[in-house]
Amino acid sequence: MTLGGDVKGKKTKESTVRSKLFRATAGLSLYEQSHLAHSVATTGNNVLETIQNMKSRSQKQKQASKESTAKFQWLHDHMHLKKIEQTATKDVDATVLRLVNSELPVNDHHDHSYEAVIAAAVTEMQTQRLGQLNVHQNDRDNRNTMRRLLASIQAEAPSKGPTWYSQVKIQLQNLMLDSIVGHHMLTEQLSAEAEACEKELQVACQALCRQHRTAGVTTPGASTEDVWTQLMAATQPQRDEDEALSDGVDPILKYNLLLEFETLQTQLEADLAGLEEGYRASMAAYGCAVEQVTATPPKHPGWTDEDHERYLKVFKDCEPKGIRNEAFLKRLEPLLPQRSRKDLAAHDQWHRTHRRHLQQTQERQADYTRQHSHIFEKAKTQLADAIETHRARQSSQAELARRAAAQAVLHEKVARFQLKRNVKAEMAAHQSEIARLEAQALQEAMEAKRKKEHELKKKLVQEHKGWQELGAIADEEAAAVARAREDEAKAAQAVINAERVQHRMDEWEHKTELQKQQLQRQQDEEAARRQALEALKLETPYAAKLAEIQIDPERTRQPTVAFQANVDAAQEPLGVHESGLFPSHGYDTDKLFKDARFKLGLALQDAGLAKTEYARQAMATISVRNAGSYRHNVQPKTQLW
Repeated sequence: MTLGGDVKGKKTKESTVRSKLFRATAGLSLYEQSHLAHSVATTGNNVLETIQNMKSRSQKQKQASKESTAKFQWLHDHMHLKKIEQTATKDVDATVLRLVNSELPVNDHHDHSYEAVIAAAVTEMQTQRLGQLNVHQNDRDNRNTMRRLLASIQAEAPSKGPTWYSQVKIQLQNLMLDSIVGHHMLTEQLSAEAEACEKELQVACQALCRQHRTAGVTTPGASTEDVWTQLMAATQPQRDEDEALSDGVDPILKYNLLLEFETLQTQLEADLAGLEEGYRASMAAYGCAVEQVTATPPKHPGWTDEDHERYLKVFKDCEPKGIRNEAFLKRLEPLLPQRSRKDLAAHDQWHRTHRRHLQQTQERQADYTRQHSHIFEKAKTQLADAIETHRARQSSQAELARRAAAQAVLHEKVARFQLKRNVKAEMAAHQSEIARLEAQALQEAMEAKRKKEHELKKKLVQEHKGWQELGAIADEEAAAVARAREDEAKAAQAVINAERVQHRMDEWEHKTELQKQQLQRQQDEEAARRQALEALKLETPYAAKLAEIQIDPERTRQPTVAFQANVDAAQEPLGVHESGLFPSHGYDTDKLFKDARFKLGLALQDAGLAKTEYARQAMATISVRNAGSYRHNVQPKTQLW
């Protein structure tokens, strides 16, 4: 199994290395690919281990981040609950202090005024809210007490024993059941009181609405019951006839809605009364007593129906064109020549006043219609929302009633179960005591057996330690003998190594001496060769002449007769058959061998003086003045084309 696993692991690593090498060598040369393959083969295992370590670290980091996120969420929720608890505590304390420090006003129950009824309703709501807060506070105190009791029992359970814990557990369960049952009973009592308070509030609001309806301002022509009937019909088109109109509607909401319609009607009548009063005053100024305002204006004193018809004909013709004042009176004078300009102007003002009053009245009534439609739609929406809320409240109350009935059944079952459980608890306590005694006896037997085995193992361990000490002593002696043998071998090897080093040093010194002798021999041979050359130079026939030669550059560098002739000949232009079509640049064989510098170099080389100082000066200072004069043969044609 181990060998197969190793082979499989090696194949996996090789496949991983090959795939990595294939991806990394794309677009590289053969040398770069071989170098990369060698580096991957040498560091492949380390890379795989690094990748695995990185994966394990990333998984650990993800797990740590999840744990920290959950812890932070728990802390956030805990702080939020703490803030809610502190806020509720502050509200309770503030309410209690306000109730203790302030004296509530004593309301007369026989006082049925609007202020007294509202004050009584507000006081009742505050009392109910305070009772609810007290219930929540008591519930929270009970939970905290239960937690502390459980913590103390769990802390004392190890020291008191299982019998005490079983008895306390039964008592604690009874206490919790009593607390739960009492809490449910208190909830039912509070629910009943809340329903009674809600009914009293409904009755008070209905009485308040009736009182305000009878004591309020009554306006002729305004029927709030008709408006309410229209609202209910618009909100519930398929409403049953036997159902009361006030079902599912808050009396305060009904009062507020009808109050808006009454306010709007009152404002309309007040505005119409103001307009009518102003109109009566204006008509009285013109001498017309108006008893009832109608669409037909009253008769203007001193004017007949025929004259007024003529005036209306001109007025209808000029008013759309914007002709007024003097221009209008000029058009009116020819039709009514018996009327003066002042009488015509007064009649025009009288007619325009009546017409303006009618227009203002119509505009105010149109504004009232628009506002009435807006308020009606708003009231319709509010009424629909109130009915839906009432239906939801009724369904929730029915659900609460159903739960209360189910709760009563459960309470009976709990009582029966509690009786059975007490009997079972006593039987379980006896059984647990028997089991505890049996477990204790079994534990004591196991403890004795364990001690016996411990003593046996202790004896065996001591014997084993003695054998280990003897083995350690023997190992130390063998190691000392091996170290001594190793030191002797090292000493013998050191002598051999010293001889080898000495032999190598002797060989190196001998080789160095041979190299020095070889260098000295080469130097002697070179000196002998130079002496032979010097002697050979003195034996030449022209040695004496060479010794007598004096360096005269001025004489030797003068042009010869032949050279001058060539220069003179070069001044004459050659023919095309001699010079060729194009001039020749560079050297050919004939031109090279006829060059003075080439001839001088060959002569010095033949004489063996090419490396002397005289030869170097001569070659450096020679000048050619007849360049291009050696043309005795026809030049070949060019090969450019």
